[in-house]
Amino acid sequence: MILKLIHWLQGIVQLEIKGFSPERFFNLCSLNGIEIWDLIYENGRCRLSMILPDFWKIRAFARKSGVRVKVAGRQGLPFFVQRNRKRKLYFLGTASFFALLYGLSLFIWDISFSGNYRYTEDTLGAFLEERGIACGVKKNQVDCEELEAALRSGFPEITWVSARVSGTRLYIQIKENEVLSKIEEQARQPCNIVADFSGTITEMIVRSGVPMVSVGDTVEEGQLLVSGFVPVTNDADEVVKTNLVQADADITARSSGSYCQSFPLLHSVTVDTGNERAGFFIRIGPFLARFLLPSREGCTWRTSFQEHQLSLFGDFCLPVWWGRIRSSQCISYERSYTERELEEKAQAIHQTYLKNLSEKGVHIIENNVKILKDASLCHVEGNFVGEGPVGRAEAIAGE
Repeated sequence: MILKLIHWLQGIVQLEIKGFSPERFFNLCSLNGIEIWDLIYENGRCRLSMILPDFWKIRAFARKSGVRVKVAGRQGLPFFVQRNRKRKLYFLGTASFFALLYGLSLFIWDISFSGNYRYTEDTLGAFLEERGIACGVKKNQVDCEELEAALRSGFPEITWVSARVSGTRLYIQIKENEVLSKIEEQARQPCNIVADFSGTITEMIVRSGVPMVSVGDTVEEGQLLVSGFVPVTNDADEVVKTNLVQADADITARSSGSYCQSFPLLHSVTVDTGNERAGFFIRIGPFLARFLLPSREGCTWRTSFQEHQLSLFGDFCLPVWWGRIRSSQCISYERSYTERELEEKAQAIHQTYLKNLSEKGVHIIENNVKILKDASLCHVEGNFVGEGPVGRAEAIAGE
């Protein structure tokens, strides 16, 4: 393939050889290093090919061997230039095209993310833009090692990053930590543990401090559960001093609670009318041209774009995007919820409330929900009974 390209650049001449002793002609060519290929003998004539620089050397060989040489065909760059020597604008346009491609190859025109689940591409893209990395930036301005360090520093959940430039595309591969490893640092100063809600103690394990309540006791919010004041006694059970410690315990309490949330009975609904418009668009860099039939006044349309980027080969992307536009007409109106929709919405509100409790470590034992309506609002009233961790650290006054 490379040899054919070299021959094409030098120019290829196809010849017909006729005479008494063509063998002597071939021997003279071989002795003088002239390459011949595609040799065919037919009806007393020989057909062959050679490059243009060698063609100018064979006149003496043809005369010595007594053969006649006829040019049967020409191929290659020199002949192409000769035929189009008056078309200066053609060559100027071709040269400008390749110069433009070379200039575009010096920039980044696409940024590809992979492995990101917690963070969206928009979030990561905005982070890169703050650091001056976006489509259109020069490739020599992208420091991949610095970019990797910035992403790990800016997003703690990202444990591994690989950034590389291929063609005009920046590849960023990410691995996220599936389990949050951040552990809240506990206070080092002496503290008590007080109840953060009212309930009945069902389980209690004290590791440090003095328990002030026991299993089965009913406590109120803010009540002292474990004291950080630890008395030190002598043999006569007399308190000689008091040590201040950081109270530490696992305490579980059963409690009940309720909530009430309201929402309007009327809600807005959007439906398609079935009328559609289609068109296409093309974007070159920051310039956008859309070709879409005009819409009727007073109508609402939902528009979607299907975008493609021009890529010559592999990772050589260009700042040219095109695609289809689909637009569908829709109307909005207000209507009341049906009984089934009210029940589904109320259950969704209730399940969301219980899910928030579960995320806080509360085990739900019993729960109920009621739906009440008035002239304009629907009220969702729920109650629950659950068990969960109770107690928060409270610094000892004066420390």
